Amino acid sequence: MQNSPGIALTATKLSHQVTLNSGNELNLINELSLTVQSGEHIAITGASGSGKSTLLSLLAGLESVQQGSLTFTHGGRSVEQRYLRQHSGFVFQQFHLLPELDALNNVALPLKLRAIKDAEVKAAQWLDNVGLSERKNQPISKLSGGEQQRVAIARAFVNKPSIIFADEPTGNLDEHTASEVASLMCQFARSNQTTLVLVTHNLSFAQQLDSQYCLANGALTHVR
Repeated sequence: MQNSPGIALTATKLSHQVTLNSGNELNLINELSLTVQSGEHIAITGASGSGKSTLLSLLAGLESVQQGSLTFTHGGRSVEQRYLRQHSGFVFQQFHLLPELDALNNVALPLKLRAIKDAEVKAAQWLDNVGLSERKNQPISKLSGGEQQRVAIARAFVNKPSIIFADEPTGNLDEHTASEVASLMCQFARSNQTTLVLVTHNLSFAQQLDSQYCLANGALTHVR
């Protein structure tokens, strides 16, 4: 079953300061505005330390907004951040898998936490989607970096999220594996009508998405 169209978000004049070791304040995000349409796939690039991960955390509701506003809509109606959290998926550079669980149970865990029936059946289907059906009972420690990121992607999509936030998902992978992971994420996001907000240094990955922005000096520039 396909998802309803993805969650749309609008950020208006977001500003975010951080305190440096010197005690000085740095304006990491400065009156930044961004609109992501339902089902749109956008990439945010920029130099290390430019604030990309902080911006993603703000957009995803993982950090509190200091100044400005965030609004979310789904199916034409306004939704709150609690709703956003229930309908979001996350993929990180560090895979954040539980080493005490095998691949199958790592993917099934979000479903089990919500008491969803047939959690392991659905998890197995997603592991098959990412080409790991024969590795589903392997401990995480026995999987390569690329395989672990595939497990993380399956876990992100197993709940049929309406929006995915991805922070450098190919950052720890070699070029070939990174290309495979990028293709999988784009394929699943499109086929499930999932909105995708991606932070990446990987320009070839960024170019596969609908729109690309560059973050520098606290502001976003629309690249294409």
